[in-house]
Amino acid sequence: MTVLPNTPYDDALDKESNNPGIQMFEKRVSGMFLGELLRRAILAMTRDGKTELFKDESSGTNDMRSIYTVPDDSPLYRQWGIDTSFLSIAHGDQSVGYRTTRQALSKDLGVDAASSEDAEAIKIIAEAIGRRSARLSAVAIGAVIISTGNLTLTAGDALDEREKALMEEEMVDIGVDGSLVEHYPGFEQYIREALREIEGIGMKGEKRIRIGIAKDGSGVGAALIALVAGGQED
Repeated sequence: MTVLPNTPYDDALDKESNNPGIQMFEKRVSGMFLGELLRRAILAMTRDGKTELFKDESSGTNDMRSIYTVPDDSPLYRQWGIDTSFLSIAHGDQSVGYRTTRQALSKDLGVDAASSEDAEAIKIIAEAIGRRSARLSAVAIGAVIISTGNLTLTAGDALDEREKALMEEEMVDIGVDGSLVEHYPGFEQYIREALREIEGIGMKGEKRIRIGIAKDGSGVGAALIALVAGGQED
């Protein structure tokens, strides 16, 4: 726990979850939790007197400014009220004045007078949450790759120069599963960015890593574990 990045939103999410103190890594990485982290960050900003999110003085120039119009029954005030798909929309929004995000704020949260500045702030927060998730995922992926030794040649490898060259070009396949890596904008690129920064992988090693979608990865993994466990019992 001491090595994981921590924010007040992580602490609050964990404290109010069904399993406090457990799955701390997953609560920073899994798509199940990212929407809730965004919700808590937005809520904190709306309650902070030093920020202007959703609470400007005039709506007369609404494309640039907005009044505070979050209804009392908004999902913003409800635990798990924001789905992670909302982050994908905000993160990938390239529309003029962040119109797509503003429409999502109206549709999903009932915020009907969000300004372009409001939407831009939401986009920045969503990007930070998604990027952190991807980089933490890269830590786990990198640890497995390094532990296998598939990117390195050892002194005991009796290979000629041709064999060494071929081995150094051999791809290392990584199977991943989940809506984030499939649909979240730039998620794989963020993973690769982090892998390049890991000692033992670097730029050269990252180019040899091939990331592919493995459908039902959790189910296959559980089956493999059961198979190995059964073999050990025999």
